[in-house]
Amino acid sequence: MNNQAFSKIWILFIVVIFIVGGIFIWQFQQPAEEESELPETEKPEVEIQEGKVNEALSICAKIKDAEKKNICTGIVNGDLETCESLSEGKRLNCYVSLGRRTGNSSICERFGSEGLKYECLARLTEDYDKCEKSILESYCYYDVAILKGDSSGCEKITDEELNNKCLAYLERNSNYCQNISQEIGSSNCYVHVAMLGNDSSVCQKPMRYKDLCQSMVARNISGLNCEAYGGYCEFFAGFTGDDSVCQKMISGDYCYHDAAMGLLGVYPPEVPRGW
Repeated sequence: MNNQAFSKIWILFIVVIFIVGGIFIWQFQQPAEEESELPETEKPEVEIQEGKVNEALSICAKIKDAEKKNICTGIVNGDLETCESLSEGKRLNCYVSLGRRTGNSSICERFGSEGLKYECLARLTEDYDKCEKSILESYCYYDVAILKGDSSGCEKITDEELNNKCLAYLERNSNYCQNISQEIGSSNCYVHVAMLGNDSSVCQKPMRYKDLCQSMVARNISGLNCEAYGGYCEFFAGFTGDDSVCQKMISGDYCYHDAAMGLLGVYPPEVPRGW
């Protein structure tokens, strides 16, 4: 009897140990509950971004042409089907804008042309090597250098004038502008450098549009003759994200588009863009 009682007690003890141990292990294997929301300190950044998106959408709404308005709105919303109605050549800038807005470089795979695909990928991945397979190598190197903010990349550009423009913009050095042969081209270079460097002294260089240059650097919209110099006003809108200058243009559709993209920082204003 005593041995049987002892055996039963011993078995009961072992069972209790297994049960307690199992509960102990189960508790420690349960994943910690994830916090249901982000810390309060991270919320304002999201709200600010959403505010910018809403503001950019309100700018797109001012575009009169229906197709251009849809493209502007689609890029701001990150709609990957936005560019499909455009011709293949025009889709390049649209894809790049959309890719930079969404961080999605796979959109470039939609190109049938290898040259356009690699031009697109080079600009979205900021990879010089991909420019070797692009359609226009020099312009590809220019775009990537500007997007990276890398003046050393300008040395890859074989087109001399484009090389000088690249160096002028990235180094904020107007001396390179004098190496551009055509007066319109050099004047354009001076205005861009003055704006990028916020340096009104550049406006005193031998160039056209000195008054226009001064007004742009001073952010004096009333001094901008946008009917005569629409391209500069579009640059101003893209650079500042301020669409009020677009109202001064006969047709402000491109200007509003650039202002919306500039507001979101989709691309630097030095990068050529289009529809």
